[in-house]
Amino acid sequence: MEEISDKKRIRRLEKKVKRIEDFLETESETFKPVQFQSQVAAVTQPTKTGPQGPSAIGAFFEWLKTDWLMKLGAFLLLLALGWFVTYAFVNNWIGPMGRITLGILVGAVIMVVGHLVIPKRRPPGQVLVVLGGVMVLLTIFAARSMYDFFTPTTALVMMSVVVVGMAAIAVIHNAKSVAILALLGGAAVPILVSSGTHNYFALLSYIFVLNLGTIFVAAMRGWRGMTTLALIITGIYSLGAFPGLERQESVNMVWIFMALYFGLFFASNIAAIIRTKMARGAD
Repeated sequence: MEEISDKKRIRRLEKKVKRIEDFLETESETFKPVQFQSQVAAVTQPTKTGPQGPSAIGAFFEWLKTDWLMKLGAFLLLLALGWFVTYAFVNNWIGPMGRITLGILVGAVIMVVGHLVIPKRRPPGQVLVVLGGVMVLLTIFAARSMYDFFTPTTALVMMSVVVVGMAAIAVIHNAKSVAILALLGGAAVPILVSSGTHNYFALLSYIFVLNLGTIFVAAMRGWRGMTTLALIITGIYSLGAFPGLERQESVNMVWIFMALYFGLFFASNIAAIIRTKMARGAD
């Protein structure tokens, strides 16, 4: 009886061993060493560091190669147009009105192009916006001082529109540098349109409106440093108004405007501190 029981145990063990061997053979057939090697190679392969894609110079040459014939034609047309305009100026083919109109149109187009370029190429777009704005301001200044085309009020309004346009582009694209240059351009407008006579009420009113616009732009984007720059500009114009005042009522007018300026800056700074719950150096 014991021999029979031992034989049964041996048979059971043999069956179990057979099952294990069959299982191992099946797994060895389904196992693919190539896939394992490829996975190991993928893991152990060193990753490439550095900038992805072509460099700036390579991208430029790639852009040149695409539709190069059309770009060459546009470049030659631009050269021909520049030569024609220069030749026309030298020979007085284009009169003063045509020169001023051309300068304003070209400056406005450059500003618009810069506005469209900023989302793709931020620094060049900002440069184009500032370049176009300065070109328009200088053209209006030339029309006012050299050809006497515009009255001081008309020139002031036209330049203010340019400054507002630059500020709007700065707010849209979150370009603080453009906003600061727009503020400086706005501060230079009274000097550019000056006719020799001083209307201090109009001058200080313009500075007050400029401060309102500056505070509005600073509040929209959180550029508190612009209020400090506006305060400096206001102080310079306010102090410059005192020596030319002869009547006491004019002096009182300047003091009233200074009180308005103080209240405006004080209220805006307190509002900014309360809203953000934090005071900064500019405040």
